[in-house]
Amino acid sequence: MRVSLWGLMDVVLHPKFAENRLVYLSYHKPLGNRRATMAIARGRFEGTSLTDVTDIFVAKSPTTVASSRLVFGLDGSLFVTTTADDSRAQDPGEYGGKILRLRDDGSVPPDNPFAKRKGYLPE
Repeated sequence: MRVSLWGLMDVVLHPKFAENRLVYLSYHKPLGNRRATMAIARGRFEGTSLTDVTDIFVAKSPTTVASSRLVFGLDGSLFVTTTADDSRAQDPGEYGGKILRLRDDGSVPPDNPFAKRKGYLPE
């Protein structure tokens, strides 16, 4: 997988980077027809390059998220911020204008506040 630098939004190291060498990237994933969506990829740093780069999260539909920040919490959760400059920030079924909480593999923690609530994204 190749991530274009123009689409790169943020880079963060796993809290146990010294042991596992994992690097996380948020970026604009091209979908074709001049559309893109927000994605998070994870790869292993091997001295001079990233290997085994794989998407661990891809927003379900095209987004206009302009930027994203990544940070790991004390419990090892990966927090992802997204931007929105419109009413999507108030829509619980949209990714824009939110703080997402994921496991380090991109899956949704079962104790997320909206994980099983109808009309809400689980992240």
